[in-house]
Amino acid sequence: MKVLIKRLFALFCGFLLAASAYVFVFHYQFGARMPSEAWVGCAAILKEEILKRDVSDNRILIYSGSNSIYGIDSEKLTEASGREVFNMSLHAGLPMEYLVWQIMKQAKAGDTLLMPLEYDYYTDTEGFEEWFTHAVMCWEQDYYEELSLYQKFEFMSSVRASRVFFGAFFKANQGRIDPFLKKYRNPDRNWIVKDVEDAWSKGEYRMPLFPTSYNRRGDMMMNEGGGISGNDRYLKGERVSDYFAAHYRSLMEYAEENAIRVYLIWPVSMKNPSFDLGKKSDQERFARFRESLDSEGVQVYGDAEKLQLPRELFYNTQYHLNSEGRTVWTDRIATILKEAGEFL
Repeated sequence: MKVLIKRLFALFCGFLLAASAYVFVFHYQFGARMPSEAWVGCAAILKEEILKRDVSDNRILIYSGSNSIYGIDSEKLTEASGREVFNMSLHAGLPMEYLVWQIMKQAKAGDTLLMPLEYDYYTDTEGFEEWFTHAVMCWEQDYYEELSLYQKFEFMSSVRASRVFFGAFFKANQGRIDPFLKKYRNPDRNWIVKDVEDAWSKGEYRMPLFPTSYNRRGDMMMNEGGGISGNDRYLKGERVSDYFAAHYRSLMEYAEENAIRVYLIWPVSMKNPSFDLGKKSDQERFARFRESLDSEGVQVYGDAEKLQLPRELFYNTQYHLNSEGRTVWTDRIATILKEAGEFL
């Protein structure tokens, strides 16, 4: 019996030692410069800097995925509304809980949030998906640090061990690897600000999606022409997920406590054979989706059919408008905000 107890104790100690070592390696590899969609982290830094330089009150801040980056003319909305408008949108792969975290850091009393969330936001069932956790470990450690202990455990549990060990390898060998991965380097705030100010001073935009392709309000300015093929159903499901509903309630509670107004509006969509809100079958499918939203107390403003645009107004994906499409969609969004009483 004593031998058995000793073996069990040794097994427990071994497990504890291995778990501790893994936790150490997990935290060590944060910030490893690995291949990733680095433009998202770079754009996040730029937009934070843009907002820091603004001292106005009663702003309109835009949050969603990239449909807003391409689809909204913030300067035009500023002129129409009489309020400063800034486009804080990034990537639809960043989950709802990240958007709420971002808003809590950036919005202040008196602001209005305009949120044309892509349809996937409403039906996503989890936040810690592989693309997102990889991005956080590469360039957004602050988000992880502010998670609760239980959320950190969930986050760690969602990451494959192979990703952790690859991250540790890249971190330990960064000096040797960097020369081959320059475009994947972690966002550097000083370099980004200097590079963008140089581009703005010359009145030029370059490197689509990276900071030098945005204007002073956070809109993407490199979307001339374009043209896409194929069709998209947009709605992947007809029921709002519990995950979205929970984080939506969290957002609305925060907004109410801090005198912030929130307007969810329908995202832009391309009218196509797989999603045409002028067609009865798609109207019925969309009506079931609306019923699910209503049952969760989620209010979305605007007419989704009027926010559908023809294929020729899209740039390179089913959510990215070209410059002509941006003008049309911005006008329709302006109408929604004006009718809601958000224009001065």
